[in-house]
Amino acid sequence: MGKKFSEKVDALKWFITLFALAVFLPAGLMAKQSMAAVFILVVFGLFLCTLVTRPSFLIPNKTVIFSFVLLCGYVAFTHYTTVACTPCAGKAFGKVLFFALVIWVASSRLVLMPALKFSSLCNVLLISIIFSISYLALELVMDAYVYRTVTGRLSDPSVALSRFNRGTSALIILLWPTLFLVFHKGFKLAAVFLLISAFCIAALGDSNSAIASVILALIAAVLTWIYPRFTLGVIIITVIGFSLLVPFIFLHLLEWFQPVANIIPPSTLDRLEIWHRSAVAVIEQPVLGYGIGVSRYLPIPPELASLYKYFTVPTTHPHNAPIQIWLELGSIGLGIMVLLIWFVCAPMKKLRGEYRVAVVAASAAIIFTGFVSYGFWQETWLSIIGMTVILFKLIEQAIPDVTASANNIP
Repeated sequence: MGKKFSEKVDALKWFITLFALAVFLPAGLMAKQSMAAVFILVVFGLFLCTLVTRPSFLIPNKTVIFSFVLLCGYVAFTHYTTVACTPCAGKAFGKVLFFALVIWVASSRLVLMPALKFSSLCNVLLISIIFSISYLALELVMDAYVYRTVTGRLSDPSVALSRFNRGTSALIILLWPTLFLVFHKGFKLAAVFLLISAFCIAALGDSNSAIASVILALIAAVLTWIYPRFTLGVIIITVIGFSLLVPFIFLHLLEWFQPVANIIPPSTLDRLEIWHRSAVAVIEQPVLGYGIGVSRYLPIPPELASLYKYFTVPTTHPHNAPIQIWLELGSIGLGIMVLLIWFVCAPMKKLRGEYRVAVVAASAAIIFTGFVSYGFWQETWLSIIGMTVILFKLIEQAIPDVTASANNIP
């Protein structure tokens, strides 16, 4: 294969990635379903370009491969032998396959870019973030005026601002790698402006989890800057400990909040009730689980329905990743999933300085959002995580000294 051909393919690979990063947020704010489409297209494009130039880069880490195969084997065993939910068995591997795309992006060298240019990456992300903040501010302040105009619903006041929640979450998470790029380029005031703007946007919106994500991510960033190893250790121990104990915590959480139930926002009380129902189900069948997607088919017994004020019909997912994995895959599946995610995230220990701060802050936002908002297997949610991973892997190449041992491209 000629050198000029490889250079052209590498240039195409860089263009595809840059274009995807440019449109992901704006398109996601206008239509959240577009996030999955953009992520799939960029991964497919990267796959084709890498296949014809450096096919060995497509192979993930061997430990990750083994863990994922183990997960697939376990899902196949449970969903075709012990799981009674027939629809769950039919949809399980579709969900796992999309999750596999994120794992593959994170654990292979698919994203290595010989043609990468730092200035282009920084400028494109900066423009995309500023445009997204401006568009979102306009929609939130003017009651979704652009959306109602485009869809012919200009006189319809029923458009819920919650339709922007997924895009707002993506904005808050992708903000951190963008802040790092802008800060590293020397635009420190611009970085501060973006952070303040993101907080204001979250405060204007309909998502309480978005506001909490901004605050928690900022706290994580400050603590990581001062106590890097301690902070990372606390996050890891907290996440693993919570994931292991979550059924028992959620079993009693609703009762603990009963004295103040009248002042809790309905959306929060609804979450507590959903989590309680999921915890009860987990306690009844803790080992093998009920199957991926079982929440929508899980009835609410009369003795539990009397406890709930807002949770009256089954929901599509429990709005909490650990309890969802417990519910769908059981304790064995949770153990396999924890090992898989641990192996995928292991390279984080090599990160240094301001880059480590950005990664931990974005991770804190992802963890919290995953613990209170979206379903673990939702394609749009996984796409947000996948695009964040792609961006951070690009930064590692653009600024090699952010890791203890930078990747080399032969």
